[in-house]
Amino acid sequence: MEELAQKFHNVPGAGCLVITGAGVSAISALFAQPGTSRTILEVQVPYVRKALDEFVGTQADQHVSKSEATLIAESALNRARYLAPDNLTQHLFGVGCTAAIATDRIRKGEDRAHVAWSDGMQKSGTSIWFDKDVRTR
Repeated sequence: MEELAQKFHNVPGAGCLVITGAGVSAISALFAQPGTSRTILEVQVPYVRKALDEFVGTQADQHVSKSEATLIAESALNRARYLAPDNLTQHLFGVGCTAAIATDRIRKGEDRAHVAWSDGMQKSGTSIWFDKDVRTR
C-alpha cells in the first residue's frame, strides 16, 4: 500500500477523493506518505447510503458497483473544481472508491472493491474481487 500511495503522490495534479465502505483504509496510507498537501484537496467518507446518495445526487440501485464508483469520481472532480485555488496550475481529478468486505452481519454479494477516476477529459476504473473465505476484514 505504501508503494501505491507514493505513486499516487507522484502523479501531477490535485483532487478530491471520496471513499466509502471498506476503501477507507487507503486514506491512512495516502496521508502517511509525503506529498499529501500537494495532491489531495479533500477526502470525504459518505458512509451511509443517504450521505452517498446526497453526494452523487441520485440513488443507485447498487452502491458497490463500477458505475457507482464512476459517479462518485465525477462528483469528486466537481468538488475539486469548486475547492481548487484560483492559482492552481495542475490539472484536477476526482477519485471514487466503493467497497464491501467482511462484516458482522449477513450480506448478499461478493467481497469486492471498485475504484474510478476522472479528470474531465478521461475516466477509467478497475474492480477487484476478494475471496470471502480468506479475508476476515
